[in-house]
Amino acid sequence: TKITSWVGIEPNTNFEEHINETKSKYHMGFPTSLKWYQGEHLDVPEASVDHVVITLVLCSVDDVDKVLREAKRALKVGGSIVFMEHVADWTPGLRRQLQDTVFGSFFYTFGDGCNFRETWHHIDKLKGDFDVNYTFAQAPEIWPISP
Repeated sequence: TKITSWVGIEPNTNFEEHINETKSKYHMGFPTSLKWYQGEHLDVPEASVDHVVITLVLCSVDDVDKVLREAKRALKVGGSIVFMEHVADWTPGLRRQLQDTVFGSFFYTFGDGCNFRETWHHIDKLKGDFDVNYTFAQAPEIWPISP
C-alpha cells in the first residue's frame, strides 16, 4: 500500500524537535501534518483514515476508552489499528505492587504523565469490531519496572 499522507497526533510538544528531525531524515515523499492535542479529541473526519498506529501513548492519556473510540471513529471500514504499548506487569506480585506505588509516581512525574496500566483490558473491548491479536515482547529485565 502506498502512503499518500500522514497525520500525527501528539499531546506532548516536547517531541516536536525529534518528530521534525525524523521527518526530515527519512525524506517522506508524502504530505505530513502534526497536530498537538490529546487523542481523546481527534480533529479528523469520521471514516477518513486507513490505519491508526498508537505507540506508547495510552499510558499517558486521561481516558483510554475514549482514545480508542476516537481511533475507531476515524477509521475507514476495513482499516486497522496497531498498538505498541508498555503496560503494567500482568502477573500479581511484588513487581506489580511497586509499579502501582513507588515506581508509578516516579514514572508519572518524570515520564510526562506515564501510568502503568492494564491496557489490554481496554483493547479487548474492541474485539466485537476488530480481530484482536496480541504479541507480547518482553523488555530487557530491569527489575522492578519490567515488563
